[in-house]
Amino acid sequence: MSGFYKCITPEVKTFINNTDLFSRNGNSFCSDSSGNNRGIIYLSDEYMVQSGGLFRAISRKSTELLRRDLKNFNIKQFSPDCCKKWKYILMHCQPHVDEYLSSFFLRACLPASMDKFMVGETILFSKDHDIEAQRIWPEAAVLGVGNTINGGANALLLFDEHAVNQDSAEEGSLIMLMKHYLLGSQRLPKPFYDMVREINYIDQYGTSHPKSLAVYTKYIQAARLPTANLEEMPPEWKCALMDAVFAAYYYAIRNETPYQKKRIWEPALTRSLEHFKETTKIRFEPEFKASFKKISDNLTKGFSYHASRGSLYYSIPNVKNPEKSSSETYHMLVPYLPNILFHLWGDRLGQLLVYPFWECRILHDIMFTRTYSFLEKNVSYGMTEFTDWKTDIGTMSMKYTKKYMVNDKPVMVIDFEPNHPSNTLSAVNHFIKKKADGAGISIFRNTGTGSIIITKGEKIPGELWKYICEELINEEGNSDDIGNDGAWHITKNPSGIAPFLLNGNPTHRYARKSKVTADKLTALIDKIIG
Repeated sequence: MSGFYKCITPEVKTFINNTDLFSRNGNSFCSDSSGNNRGIIYLSDEYMVQSGGLFRAISRKSTELLRRDLKNFNIKQFSPDCCKKWKYILMHCQPHVDEYLSSFFLRACLPASMDKFMVGETILFSKDHDIEAQRIWPEAAVLGVGNTINGGANALLLFDEHAVNQDSAEEGSLIMLMKHYLLGSQRLPKPFYDMVREINYIDQYGTSHPKSLAVYTKYIQAARLPTANLEEMPPEWKCALMDAVFAAYYYAIRNETPYQKKRIWEPALTRSLEHFKETTKIRFEPEFKASFKKISDNLTKGFSYHASRGSLYYSIPNVKNPEKSSSETYHMLVPYLPNILFHLWGDRLGQLLVYPFWECRILHDIMFTRTYSFLEKNVSYGMTEFTDWKTDIGTMSMKYTKKYMVNDKPVMVIDFEPNHPSNTLSAVNHFIKKKADGAGISIFRNTGTGSIIITKGEKIPGELWKYICEELINEEGNSDDIGNDGAWHITKNPSGIAPFLLNGNPTHRYARKSKVTADKLTALIDKIIG
C-alpha cells in the first residue's frame, strides 16, 4: 500500500486508520473477502505511486471521465512554452463550489500528459509585495483572484472574473473560463451542462437549499477534523474530495442512474451515517448524540418529506423576458452522495471520501449548540454590560447603545472571539435574532485567519448600516484601495450593501487589523443622535 500512503501527512494517516475502513495487512483497499462493493473505478497501487499518492490519483481518475467526453471538442491549446512552465493550479483560500468545478473542468480540458499539476490555494499577505505569490504565481494558473490585488505577482495564466475597478463579477469564474478561454460557444456534454447550470445559478443567486453541495462545501473549509487529530483538511485533500464528487455526479447523470429515488439513495446514506457514528472522534462530545440525530434525521426523513413536496427545484430567471423563466431540478444534493460515491469509487473509498462532510457538518452543529446554549443561559437582553469576559467558549463583550434606539430599545452589540477553531458566528447572530429581535450587531473575530466580521441584525435599518460602514471606512480605511493601508472591505449585492463588513478574509490577509470593539461601535452609532 505504498501508493495509498504516499504524500499523506501523519494526521491524514491517523484519519484513515480511525475510520477503520481499510485492513492493516497491506491488502488492496478497494475490495476484500467480505464482499464490499469494489466500485466502477479501481485505483491500483501502481497507479497511485505514478500519480503521486492517493489524493492525486483520485483527482486524476476523476477528470479522466470528463476528458473522454471532450475528446472531439475544439479546446484552446496553450503554448508549449506555457505548458513547460506550468506547475500549479491555484484557487483562492477556502474555495467555493464554482472554483472547484472550474479547476476540475480546466484539468479535464488538458491532455493526459499534464495530469500532475499541484492544485492548491493562494493566500495574499501583502497587496503589492507578497513573496510567496511572486514565487509561485509565475508557474501557475490562478482562478478567481488577482485582477484587482495580486501581491505584485504575475500569474502564468490568470482566469479571473473580477475586472479591474469593477465592484462585482458579471459572470462566475466557471462560465467565464469556459466561454472566454476554452470552449467559446461550443455546447457542453448535457450531463456536465446540467451541473454547470446548477453551480452557476448558485454562484449568481445563492441557494436556499440547506443540503446542496455548495452549502456542504463550506463546512469542510477551515474545520479541524477530530478524527484526523484536529488536522485542517489540506487543499489537496479537499480538491480530491470535490473532484471525486463531481465525477460521481457526472457519471450518474450521464448514465441516467435513478439515484434520486428514495429506495436507492436512502439505504446508502443511512449505512454511511451509521458507520460515521460508530467511528468518529466527536462521538465523545456531550452534544454529539443530539446533533447527530438532528442532522441525520434532517438528511433522511426531513429530506424525504421536502422532496415529496417538490422542493428539489430552482428557478432560472429570464431577465429580458420573465415569462420565459424556467424551473430546473437540483442534481447535486448531499443525501445522494453516499450512493453515487459507493457506486463509482467502491464502498470503502466512497465512505472515506464522504466522511469529512459528516464530521464537519455535525461538528458545526455541536459548536452552534454549545455557543447558543451558553448565550441563552448566561446572556440576556437588558442585563448589565460586560467587557472581555473569559468563558469556556471564548472571550466575549456585550454593550448597548446609550442614545440610538430600535423600536424603543437600545442596540445590542456582542463581540466574540471563540476558543474553538471550528466555532462560527452563526450562533451569535441567531441569538441576536431570537433574544434581541434582530436589533443587534455582532463582531466576530476569526482566530484562524485573523479576520474580523461585523454583521448586522435584520432589524438594523439600512440607513444606520450604511452610516456604520462609511464611518469605519473613513476612520480605518478601505482595504481595496491600492497603495493605502486600509482595514475594511464592503461587499455589494444587487440590493445595496451586504449585511456584513470584512476586516480581512481567508485569502486577503494583508488588511490592517481593525481596532473596533463593542464600546467603539456603540459609541459610533450613538454619534448619529449626538
